[in-house]
Amino acid sequence: MDPNFFPALYQLGLVYIDMANETLKSGKQNQMQLYEEQINKSENILTHAFEIAPNDRQTIQLLIEINTRKQRYDKVDELKERLQEF
Repeated sequence: MDPNFFPALYQLGLVYIDMANETLKSGKQNQMQLYEEQINKSENILTHAFEIAPNDRQTIQLLIEINTRKQRYDKVDELKERLQEF
C-alpha cells in the first residue's frame, strides 16, 4: 500500500473511529484504554491524510470531532477556521 494514498488513509481513519465508537458502546469500564488507542490511531492516520489533502472538508471535520473528544479546543478552533476558508 502506498503510505501517501489519501483514499486508503481516510478510510482507515474511519475504521478506527468506528471501532472506537463500538468500544464506547460496549459500556465496559476496562475498555477505555482500547478506546483511547483506537482514537489515537485514527487521529494519526487522519492527520497524515490531512497533510496530503489539506483541503478535504471531511477529513477536517473528522479531526474536529477527534480533537473535541480530546478537549483540545485550540486545535478545534484552528480547524474550524480552516473550514471557513473554503
